[in-house]
Amino acid sequence: MNIDRILDIENKYQLYTDEIEGAAYWMFLRFGILQYQIIKDIVGNKTSIAGGGRKKSVISKAANRIYASLLNLKTRGAHSDIAFLPHSRRILTSGKFREIYTDGFAEEYKAVSIIDSNDFEHIPIASPCPVFYYDFPYGMKNFIRKRLTYRTIRKKRQRIYNEAVQHLSQPLKDIADAYGITIDCESIYEQTAGFITYYQAEHEHCTELLRKINPKVLVIVVHYGGLPMFMCEAARKLGIKVIELQHGTMHTEHIGYHYRTDEKLIQLPDFIFTFSDYWHDFIEMPCSSTKLIAAGFPYYEEQKALLKDTMAKAKSQSLKFILFISQGTVGNELSKFAVELNRKLDPKRFRIIYKLHSGERNTWREQYRSLAAAHDEGRLEVIYNTENSIYQYFALSSVQVGV
Repeated sequence: MNIDRILDIENKYQLYTDEIEGAAYWMFLRFGILQYQIIKDIVGNKTSIAGGGRKKSVISKAANRIYASLLNLKTRGAHSDIAFLPHSRRILTSGKFREIYTDGFAEEYKAVSIIDSNDFEHIPIASPCPVFYYDFPYGMKNFIRKRLTYRTIRKKRQRIYNEAVQHLSQPLKDIADAYGITIDCESIYEQTAGFITYYQAEHEHCTELLRKINPKVLVIVVHYGGLPMFMCEAARKLGIKVIELQHGTMHTEHIGYHYRTDEKLIQLPDFIFTFSDYWHDFIEMPCSSTKLIAAGFPYYEEQKALLKDTMAKAKSQSLKFILFISQGTVGNELSKFAVELNRKLDPKRFRIIYKLHSGERNTWREQYRSLAAAHDEGRLEVIYNTENSIYQYFALSSVQVGV
């Protein structure tokens, strides 16, 4: 779909720099709202937002925080010129989880790796540099701070909600009219009010952590939304340069890499290191905020060399593999297409491998029931773990299907 009208409306109402209670709320919320609520409705996709899994109680989360803080009393991050905030997506290698985007660079430098753990559950990390867990040493402190801040701000929540209505009602109406859809505005106002309740606590936490490490450069992987954007904003306010490493395809419909403004946005990185300059023509980053530099992808070069024999073997064998690359925005239709195509193929000549996006792993059996049935019956194979890199499946396959 064409996202130009969305970008024009964002620019018209100056949403990128709009603030409520000192927070540039739209910069933090736009990807989730636009990608998973508005654009999903425009293209008619009913797949739910990536994520899922069992939600934990407040008591369980608090217990995890206490345990993690005690467990990591000796895991202290030293001062370092370079800090990495790796991607949460990791590949299991020799019993430890490797992060393919930052590890190749981190091996070349004496740096600190800031790990964003999942509910304070620490997996064994194959990091080439010292690890500084995000939940330590400020884990419990930040947990309490958020609760205290929430109790203070929730008294003002209705006023904040009303401000969100004033700021967003017309832009959302314009988007709805431009694309002929109905937008759940109430949900967006609630999200905005909820975000404001914890923004200051999270921002202070990131600032404290960066001051402790005191890097000259912060390297992140995905800037839009969540912890990376908090860290990016805090770093740039402290005068720390921020570099983002490209982690996947960039294209004309990827809302995370399109900002139609000349304003300097401190929530964006100073630089984006891309796989090559090919990608620069497909994205729209404000030049006053972010510079694009073609830097390559060390992990890809490594895998290409390692899998040379696998590629040669795949070309010579009679059974051909068809690789489907899924993601939440198209998973519903793509999974049905894979199942239907599989019914028409000769199983002696073709085998379908369906590689799930990391955001689909907890929900694919409920969302893609026909795919789950075909997998359970052995008619095709669904890859839902990280034991092998995606390049392993690229090397095996003769045909690749995705978006």
